[in-house]
Amino acid sequence: MKRSTKKSVLISLSCIVVILAVVLLFIFLQPTIQPVLTSENELDVYQEDSVDMKPIIMPETEPNRQPDEEPETTETLEEPTQPETTRIYEVDGVTYISLEGVEVLLVNKVYALPPNFGGPNEEATAALNRMFAVAAEDGISLYIVSGYRSYDTQASIYNRYVADWGQEYTDTVSARPGHSEHQTGLTFDINSLSNSFKNTDEYAWLQQHAAEYGFIMRYLEGSEWATGYSFEPWHYRYIADSQLATNIMESKLSLEEYAGLVTERPEPEIDE
Repeated sequence: MKRSTKKSVLISLSCIVVILAVVLLFIFLQPTIQPVLTSENELDVYQEDSVDMKPIIMPETEPNRQPDEEPETTETLEEPTQPETTRIYEVDGVTYISLEGVEVLLVNKVYALPPNFGGPNEEATAALNRMFAVAAEDGISLYIVSGYRSYDTQASIYNRYVADWGQEYTDTVSARPGHSEHQTGLTFDINSLSNSFKNTDEYAWLQQHAAEYGFIMRYLEGSEWATGYSFEPWHYRYIADSQLATNIMESKLSLEEYAGLVTERPEPEIDE
């Protein structure tokens, strides 16, 4: 009986020792146990529930990007559209072109003026007088040979030329009624009606300075195919805008060529 009691006591003591050992082991190992994190959401929960731990903000990273590499952009840049530079329109039977933002009255062999249109233009005349005054200061004498002409006056001149020279030649040197720039009051023949004028100091001065006052030489040598008229070194047209006038004069093109109203120079005829 005594042996049985001792054996029971020993078993009980052994169980108690094992239990105490397990408890002590659990107590000592608990601080080193960390939960297993399986996702960013679980990381957030653990950080919020833990004591004395600040939230950890995970930086956003882009895959396959070098440290100094610029981030790629999916934005597509559209090519800028070029504004329309030339537009032709008609007001009360008068044709205009919008050229580089400047409204220019257009009259030539294609576009005519109404018979009752026109008259002396004060703005053009004032600009011409300013140009003449500055030219005089430079020792250059400029004066008007012909300015405004009415529809009826142009008809008389044209018909007289046709009677003297025939229509084919006349059409290269004189405008038909309604097709003359002189009817606008914006055009002036200066100093001479001879091609020899191109050899004078006055012509050279006009070539250098006319655009500053809004004038262009209208019928250029080499542009007969575009204008329909022979070279007239004396014929200057007021278009008001000095920058546009400068652009046209420097281009060495007629108004028709510069504005794109004509595009193809005809092939020269070859006599067989």
